[in-house]
Amino acid sequence: MLVRNVVKKIRRELALKREGYEDKIDCILTEMVIELHRTAIKNHAVDTPKGRIEAVREEIMQSPEKPWSLKSMAQLSGYSPSRFSALYKEIFGISPKADLLKCRMELAENMLRYSNLSVSAIARECGFESIYYFSKYFKAYHGVAPSEYIK
Repeated sequence: MLVRNVVKKIRRELALKREGYEDKIDCILTEMVIELHRTAIKNHAVDTPKGRIEAVREEIMQSPEKPWSLKSMAQLSGYSPSRFSALYKEIFGISPKADLLKCRMELAENMLRYSNLSVSAIARECGFESIYYFSKYFKAYHGVAPSEYIK
């Protein structure tokens, strides 16, 4: 089913030959490879609790900007939120929420360093609903406010 949809998209792009169609085809193929990889990981990982938790962590780290909740993370693993949290901490030595925050802070640090985006845009890109919480967590994590970090 996935391959059939990809072929349809590619055929459509080839038929229309709009500006940048080759780049669009590259993106379509890249998305397919990523989806196949994720599916393979999930199928392989289902056999063990550690594998299931690792697969969820990879999903979270690939998309830290999503509005992750403990419940949504746990649903991906097939465990209850409390069981998921306990297994996650046992495997990685950190709670899922703390690990997500760490990932978001590292992403924010890189974006502040290497992009020209505003602090509020970076906050949104890193999954924070408000600049207030982003600044609060950034300062707690790095010891300085985001605006000071840029300088």
